[in-house]
Amino acid sequence: MFWIIGATVLVIALIVGGGVWYANSGTDETPVAKDKDDKKDKDGKGDGTGTDDPAAGPAKEKAPADPSARQLFSVPMIYTGVGSRVYELPGSWLTDKVYAKTGLSEINGYDAVAGNRVWNLKLPGPVCSASGFQSDEGLTAVLHKSARPTKDDGGQCDRITVFDVRTGKTVWTKGVGSGEGSAVFTEVTVGGGTVAAGGSRGGYGWDLESGDQVWSPKPGDECYDVGYQGGSGGLAVIRKCTINTDQDQLFVQKLDPKDGSVSSEYKMPPGIDFAHILSVSPLVVGADVNEAAEDGSGISDFFSIDGRTGTLRARWPADAKTYGASCDAVAVSGCANFAVGGDRLYVPTEEHQGKKEAYSRTNEIVAFDLATGKLTGQRLDAGEDWELRPLRMDGPRLLAYRAGPYDQGSQVVSVDTRTMKTEVLLKTPDDQRSGSTIRHFVHEFSEILFGNGRLYFGQTMPEEEKKPVDPEEGVPYLALSFGGTH
Repeated sequence: MFWIIGATVLVIALIVGGGVWYANSGTDETPVAKDKDDKKDKDGKGDGTGTDDPAAGPAKEKAPADPSARQLFSVPMIYTGVGSRVYELPGSWLTDKVYAKTGLSEINGYDAVAGNRVWNLKLPGPVCSASGFQSDEGLTAVLHKSARPTKDDGGQCDRITVFDVRTGKTVWTKGVGSGEGSAVFTEVTVGGGTVAAGGSRGGYGWDLESGDQVWSPKPGDECYDVGYQGGSGGLAVIRKCTINTDQDQLFVQKLDPKDGSVSSEYKMPPGIDFAHILSVSPLVVGADVNEAAEDGSGISDFFSIDGRTGTLRARWPADAKTYGASCDAVAVSGCANFAVGGDRLYVPTEEHQGKKEAYSRTNEIVAFDLATGKLTGQRLDAGEDWELRPLRMDGPRLLAYRAGPYDQGSQVVSVDTRTMKTEVLLKTPDDQRSGSTIRHFVHEFSEILFGNGRLYFGQTMPEEEKKPVDPEEGVPYLALSFGGTH
């Protein structure tokens, strides 16, 4: 499937927006069953040990009378001019009023409708990893280098910065150690009021608002935290322990974000070098068992785990030739092309030949029951010459991106997960130039966000050098947005 997104977003299915977790928005059309491990604290917020299913609550995205959209704004492409792609630009966020996107050693906030830049946050070095989640107060975190790379020194990803997506103001910046003694991190996430980062020395946690260190690796510990996944449901971690020189053991642990203590633990089967957490609540993991996923998707099997007890609910194979969910090879939180809600996992099938002609392509979205690991029988067909990918849950409804043929615009659709009937929330223009421009974003180095009736595309890899633009092939942008015409 040609449109699998990169590890920086997971996104897509779990991006959050201003004031609320977009991943946790929902609809009140039908009640959604909660897992037995659903636990709330006295304030009514999840304590990070139970289930906070993103399919709970009312839907926020409503179908307009006319879903036709126009281009709202674009952000010019960044050209490195260095002859090789040494920079990545992971991270984009959305609130009611701001769309934020990483640049080269900076993050920029744009008016979500007009597109004018409303704030600029300078960083000492490039962003290495970005949390796809933000708190109710609009706070999120990025992992970045402490200096810009040079020809002789690529720099280290050793600094965590928390900032306010609404204003671009830095809340705090932290690192562990200094110089050659600095701890190097690989990815960062936010969950349960805590920032968590895993890396070469294990994992660290900081209070999201104050920056106070909540936990750090224990001296002499032969196990270490590889990486974390966050979100409105709290935090979970992949922990690796060395059994002997030839074998490592992985554990999936649900954490209390307040102190990093382990709430539950599941021991992964042998033959797994890396595991990926798709969702914290409900707890869903993907892994490449014995390197069986030959397509590079990073997933050969899915695991559904009880977040309260750590017991396995279901395990089932994910044939790489059939299903299109994908995880970065080594990133714990680097999965895309899926959505989790209502105790189901939604994934796209790989594109395949359509019914009409040999060159026609299409695909579907299907659902797995997290209690059994079996297909539910629900199936959403993209249609001849169209392709579908899950974006995120909107209550019991599933939001999906539907890419059209060259002469038709793309769509964002809302899916009733009981009947699999769809409503079109947004449709991009039908002209070939718009379609070609959008196709610059539909690949593994892109991010797609949808919220408040607006669609945002972002690149995570800048161009090496500027080239002449062929109008028929569209214009390469760093970011692009579409919204309603009324």
